[in-house]
Amino acid sequence: MKPSPLLIVQNLFLFMVLLTKGFSQKTHEKTVDLSPYTIEKNTSNPEELGSWRHATLDEFEILSNLPDSQSNKFLRNFQLFRQALEVVRPGPPNARANSTLILCNRASDFKKLIPEGNEKEDEIVSQFLQNCEQAIIVVDCETREINSSGAAVQNHNGQPYDRLTVEPRRGLYREFVHYQLPPESSPPPWLLEGISQIAMDIEFTEQSIRFGEIDARKGGNREGTGIGAGTTRGGIAQAFSQRAVAMGGANTRAHGSIGDRQFNIVLARQDLMPLEQFFAVAATDAEARNPLKHTIWAKQAYAFVHMCMFQFNGKLNDPMATFASRLSQEPLSETLFEECFGMSYAKMEKKLKSYIKRPNAKFHRIKLSEYSGLLANDVTFKEANPFEKARILGDALGISGRDEQALSTYYLANSADNKDPELIAAIGIAEMNRGQTERARDYLESAASLGSIRPTTWTALARLRFEEANRNASEDGKLSAEQMNYVLAPLLKTLSLKPTLPETFILIADAWSNSSVVPSPPYIDLLGKGISQFPTDTELTLHAARLFAQIGQEKSAKELVKLGLRFAKDDSQRIELESLL
Repeated sequence: MKPSPLLIVQNLFLFMVLLTKGFSQKTHEKTVDLSPYTIEKNTSNPEELGSWRHATLDEFEILSNLPDSQSNKFLRNFQLFRQALEVVRPGPPNARANSTLILCNRASDFKKLIPEGNEKEDEIVSQFLQNCEQAIIVVDCETREINSSGAAVQNHNGQPYDRLTVEPRRGLYREFVHYQLPPESSPPPWLLEGISQIAMDIEFTEQSIRFGEIDARKGGNREGTGIGAGTTRGGIAQAFSQRAVAMGGANTRAHGSIGDRQFNIVLARQDLMPLEQFFAVAATDAEARNPLKHTIWAKQAYAFVHMCMFQFNGKLNDPMATFASRLSQEPLSETLFEECFGMSYAKMEKKLKSYIKRPNAKFHRIKLSEYSGLLANDVTFKEANPFEKARILGDALGISGRDEQALSTYYLANSADNKDPELIAAIGIAEMNRGQTERARDYLESAASLGSIRPTTWTALARLRFEEANRNASEDGKLSAEQMNYVLAPLLKTLSLKPTLPETFILIADAWSNSSVVPSPPYIDLLGKGISQFPTDTELTLHAARLFAQIGQEKSAKELVKLGLRFAKDDSQRIELESLL
């Protein structure tokens, strides 16, 4: 019996998660008694943060400067999309300490929050930002059209349209697919984009879901003045035969805009990228960062992944999964491709072109009962307080690489009555990153005493305590039992928080390497669990191997060295690991 398209897509999403080679771990919470530190009063000016509304939806904090009615319309659609995607592909539980959705009513607000350099790209209307514990989705809800130069969507005369119609909800759909993957996940960009494109085109009502359908009517055009207003779903003929399209001649651009259409329309008159070039696109390349601008690559990813998943009941799905998995360990080559798919690049390109012309695949239709239908509710917004605004906007700026702007934003709300542990922690970490360790220490101790739930609060505090303890160590440079407890207490706290960080185990190994006493068996076991959870983190493996060699566990140390050498990223790591053999 052949697998259904639904089972195929569920397995593929699971495969993308498994590329991380990690697993969850239950831990026991430890009580940490930390006395509060006094935060010095700083001049604040919360008015500069602007007017924002705040709400919560599931695990998301929401910051929006849209009118509440528009925010709720947007969020109702998002709830239905998320539920529909969950039916098609049940996702893993979120493992981040904080998830945020920022809805910008003005494009200028959006561009302030995305990575520097990207704000110059008119084609970017949504952005997914993340670090080891936070995920932030930012959506430009104002922009409706972008310059389509480079999008290469052509009319029936072979002339490209000059504008591309964009929808904020589709931007959110794309970023949500990225959000669902663990932070350490790194599927090939073509696979991630193909899955995102398929998810973005999911059709749903409260009682039904259509997934993987290829419909020529989607993403119709909007012509220029005098040709008709509004996006039409009138089919290929109406989308490509308006008279304004033909007015400019062979070497001019069509006057009008086209929606974000499916691959069979966009690629109908296009030369495909050679597969060697297509697969070689990296996550940092322009094609992957700006798929709206680089439509050919994005839609080719859509076509390739869709063909593998849906044609002939997913006959090519397993070869695709094998190919993606091996790419994480082996360099791209046509030989590797042939071993996985049993055909050359040239044969696959021919097959893909044929599929684009006639996408003869079965999509999945799901009817929901009246008791299990999709359901969306309004969320209750309130005026965001200064601490919420400063924390959320500052976090987005920090993850975007705008460190000085992030710290300035945090301080706009840092008055004497600031009791927001995550804002206080964010200031502490930002000060630590700029070398202000004494100032950082005060903030981090205060955030810890107020119960911060971000693991980095506690690992940063532990690092500062470790540095202090080393400065005050005994003549032989070793830490006493009392000093060890002082350093380890914040690290044990992180084990009750999510997500678990490699930094926790690295610091535990470093502390015991500097201890005057040998680590007890529970700590050895704890390090073993950390290595099992992060087997590809060579830095962790190296620090643990160094400790095990120091305390006489030579066999364990050698096993760790072998593991580390498998995933070493540079020669310096290899040299240090080999020195322990």
